[in-house]
Amino acid sequence: MQNPRDELRSLIDRGKALQHEAEVLLHDAKMLNPRLAMGRTVLRLFDVGGRRDLVSLGRLLGAQGLVNRRDAVIQSFEQWYQESLRRLRTISIATRNLTAQGNSGALARRLARARKFKPLDTQIAHAVRELEAVAEEELVYNDDIPDFLKARRVRTLEERRRAKEAELPPGEGGGAPLPFLGHARDGDRKDGESRAAPGSLPRSR
Repeated sequence: MQNPRDELRSLIDRGKALQHEAEVLLHDAKMLNPRLAMGRTVLRLFDVGGRRDLVSLGRLLGAQGLVNRRDAVIQSFEQWYQESLRRLRTISIATRNLTAQGNSGALARRLARARKFKPLDTQIAHAVRELEAVAEEELVYNDDIPDFLKARRVRTLEERRRAKEAELPPGEGGGAPLPFLGHARDGDRKDGESRAAPGSLPRSR
């Protein structure tokens, strides 16, 4: 049976990349004002006059660039989030009380909790942490659950059998009795008993 962790690790790596993009975007938004000098230099090429106009238009262009980048990150996050949900709906945690129905719904709800946060970077960070936590569990694909449960039952019965055998006193483990390897000594024979080889007829007197 395949291990779902491989798919989850790929999703986690993509989520961390998105998280980095969101952090850089937030940093650039906070640094927008110091970048106005660069904006004014570019705007002079278009013969835009007036310091107030330069500053206002520079802010507008800087903000518009951030908005475009923000929209791109939001779109990437939505695609990643929906794919993560689809993947989680195909796997389950191999709990002790696992049934054939699986527990994918609980995993999807854990990821959906990231939506309760408003900041985009916080949503991404929380979703990544949830996937990392799920990846630490023993996982099984839902299609493999019947075979997994069957193998678990066989393994459990075998472990119980071995445990019972370990509790038995020596010689009571249910094995075959040891063969008798000794022979009766001559002194142990009854009076008159023939000492002839086994299978031979007794000599007549």
